Amino acid sequence: MFIEFILRIIENILLAYFLGYFLNLEDKKEYVLKTAFLGSMLSFFSFSTFLYLGSLFLMHFIFLEYIQKERRVEHVLYPLLLVLILFVCNCYSESLYGYIGVQNVLILQLFLFLSKMLFGGVCLFINEMINGKKDVYHIFKETIIFSILVLFVFIFYIFARQISKHHLDTYTLFMITFFILLICLFIFLYFILLKESEKRIKLERVQLQYQSQRKNISHIQRLHQEILTKEHRMIYVLKKIENMTEENDVKKFVDQEIENILNSRFLLNTGNEIFDDLLSDCLNDFRKQDYDFKVICSIEKMIQLDHQENIQKIIQFIEDVFICSNKKLTVLIKEKNGCVIIKVVSKFDKKLNYFYLQEDQYESYSLIIREC
Repeated sequence: MFIEFILRIIENILLAYFLGYFLNLEDKKEYVLKTAFLGSMLSFFSFSTFLYLGSLFLMHFIFLEYIQKERRVEHVLYPLLLVLILFVCNCYSESLYGYIGVQNVLILQLFLFLSKMLFGGVCLFINEMINGKKDVYHIFKETIIFSILVLFVFIFYIFARQISKHHLDTYTLFMITFFILLICLFIFLYFILLKESEKRIKLERVQLQYQSQRKNISHIQRLHQEILTKEHRMIYVLKKIENMTEENDVKKFVDQEIENILNSRFLLNTGNEIFDDLLSDCLNDFRKQDYDFKVICSIEKMIQLDHQENIQKIIQFIEDVFICSNKKLTVLIKEKNGCVIIKVVSKFDKKLNYFYLQEDQYESYSLIIREC
């Protein structure tokens, strides 16, 4: 009788807590204490299951109407939903108990405990859905923690009851061992979920960084277009000034300024933001080392250039080819039959492990990135 009363208290605390949380009551603690106490008192009356659950629903409805001082459909919907879930969980546990065919009070109490664990887990899931949280790992972790706590309470109760009788039979020891193993399993599952959750958090951070980088690169590309427009205008103005003057010093100054503009930072723009950014950095590093090159790019956005592995292959190819060249190069980037072809034309001082072709006085190395 005592354990059934404890179960009713747990049941009513869970019911009151989740109702207060779902409805965002201002004084949840007071609501839980009052309704859990009255709900537990109802268990002393010889009500049928339906009358007991109906009384719980009516009690919570009256309390909510009184506290909120306004009629809302949620005051009917949430108590009814949670009472129905509680009923289903109890029926499920009792059905399992009847299925195993063992008539034992301890086993019955175990299944009643399991029904409370199931009810708590379902309420946690509903809570996550209502609050817009779709992190299933978070839901499972909370459910596991709650289950472990309930199992600890149940083990303590079994052990204390048997000790008070100065007797520990084999069946009780078996049940305690079973619960301890169950707790170990829950702890193991918890750490697995914790590890998976950490992986997901890292992945989300990488995705956020990637999105942020894409935004930054898009902004840089817009600035690049603006700078190019201004550079073309500046070259045009300088050429005009050069044609209008006869002074050699002025002409030299204008020529130098035009050369500086033409040798300013190189920016590639294929629509593959990460590829454009990394390859531009690579080529600008060589420009700082007095490499004289021009880039002829005739491709638009291609899926191959969104893969980090392919980008690294291309950059490694550019570095290898540039280093063994005579510092005067032409880089051609084009598409053919769905493949990306990067071709570098120059004079080279050693052989490399890439596709090689000699054309008149010039040599070329090529790298082909095929469709994924």
